[in-house]
Amino acid sequence: MMCRLQKQPQPPRATTAPRETKTWVTPVKKAKPAKQSTLKTVMMTKVPVARKQSTKMPTRASRMDAANAR
Repeated sequence: MMCRLQKQPQPPRATTAPRETKTWVTPVKKAKPAKQSTLKTVMMTKVPVARKQSTKMPTRASRMDAANAR
């Protein structure tokens, strides 16, 4: 976001900025996605399971409570 905000108000420097960003972005993105992908995969695998269990249990409990209340 910061890079985009800086690029928009500075069109004349955009000619030199893209070259620097390209040299910087290629190695940084190659290094980060590996770490981010592992973290994302771990979080995505853990979070949905926890959410499913948490959502299933309260629904059953609420249904039982409603049935008992009736």
